[in-house]
Parts: sequence; structure tokens; C-alpha cells
Amino acid sequence: MVRSAATTNVILDDWFGRLRGKWHEIPGDVDGERLSSRQLATLTDDRLVACWESIRNAERSRWEMRGWYHTLYQPLLTSARVLDYGSGFGLDALSWAQAGASVTCADIVAENLRVLERLARALGLHHVCFLHIEDLSSLCALEDESFDVIWAQGSLHHAPFDFMKQEVACLVPKLRIGGRWIQLAYPRERWVRDGAVPFARWGVNTDGEGTPWAEWYDLPKVLSLLAPRRFDPVLAFNFHDDDFNWFDLLRRS
Repeated sequence: MVRSAATTNVILDDWFGRLRGKWHEIPGDVDGERLSSRQLATLTDDRLVACWESIRNAERSRWEMRGWYHTLYQPLLTSARVLDYGSGFGLDALSWAQAGASVTCADIVAENLRVLERLARALGLHHVCFLHIEDLSSLCALEDESFDVIWAQGSLHHAPFDFMKQEVACLVPKLRIGGRWIQLAYPRERWVRDGAVPFARWGVNTDGEGTPWAEWYDLPKVLSLLAPRRFDPVLAFNFHDDDFNWFDLLRRS
């Protein structure tokens, strides 16, 4: 069945709205609880920076989680043009900016970006831009092939594949030929271990109440997501006892 543009827009708007209801929460936690950008917005700049540095450094200290890839990618991203898609609290984006990258933080939650703008200013970072993704047309503000790296650390597996396919189709042209697509997702092994429950239920299992969806990915499924553009794998593996998987892909066409 061919969907009309109007039907497609309703589907897209529904998922963006559902995702916004959850992802004002940030990765990392304080005293065992996730924080919301709504809470962070109430902090003074000094306390906000202290909170960001505390969570970022704690996450980096866990080699098996964020530590390994900060060690691996930080020197590689110096002077790179990076789009952090689903930037959240900027634990990666602002770290890459500190390392010398030019970073665009893109997020569907406006409050997240307002917090990041304050952080970037307080940290003295001048090569950071911000883009609020209100709908897919927001990506038109980005020039085609304007990025060396598109960084999607856990932001592209919390909605159905068909929705992600439409979003990624708008996103991939922003990556230059020869650029790197770097994506964290959840593997099929984790889904099976959790009982192979419907994806609409699995989101709560993986990321807590209010998570509307979680869907597993492997390399063939990611390459299908990116098609018809062609990518070659640089890295593709599961880690942290099959809780996560990592895809570092080189754009060929």
C-alpha cells in the first residue's frame, strides 16, 4: 500500500512526540537515578558544569562502557566536522569539541539543546552549533555532505524500523563520501536473552518507564537501514556482555 504524504506525516509526528516524552532524560545518572534536562535547566552554570564533568568522567572511567570509545575516537575526531544526532547531555559531543572537533548537536528535545548551549558557553567552546529537530524538514538546515562523522550513540533504535528508515534517508546525505557513520544499538542477543518480547514492551526493559520502543540491530539490518547508500564496515561488534553493539561504517556512495 502506498501511503500518502499526509499519512506519513501523521506517523512521523506521532513518533517524534512519543520520543520527546521520554528523551528529556539523559544518559548517565546521579545517585542511581536518571536526570532530566528540565531539572538540569534549574542549576547555576557552575553546578551544571560540575554535574556534566562528574557524569562524563564517571562514564569514561568505566572502560567497558564509554571509556574505550572515548580513548579510541577522541584523537581521530580532532578537527573533524561531527554531527551528534541525539546529543542528549553532550557527554560525547562536548568532549569531541574539547578535543578540537567542530560539532553540531542535534536533538528532538529543545530543553536538551538549551542546556547544552549553556554548557558550551560555560566551558568556553566556540565550535559548537545546535539544531532542534522538530520534524524531518529540520534536517534541511544542514548542507549535504557537510560532515565527516555522523555520531548516533543510541539514538536510532527506539522507534520502529520503518520510521527510522525515513529519518535516516534524510540524514545520510549530510555525511560526505568517505565519512564515517558511527552508531550504537542493542543486539539481537540481548533481545533474545530478555525473552524476545514485542519491541513496544522491550523499550521499558532496556531503558525504563516511558520508553516507547526498542529494536535490535545487527550489521545486515544497519546496512539495510542505510540503503541505498553503500557503506563498508570498519568496526562491527557486540560488547558489554551483548548489552550493546557498535557500528563504525565508511560511506562509499
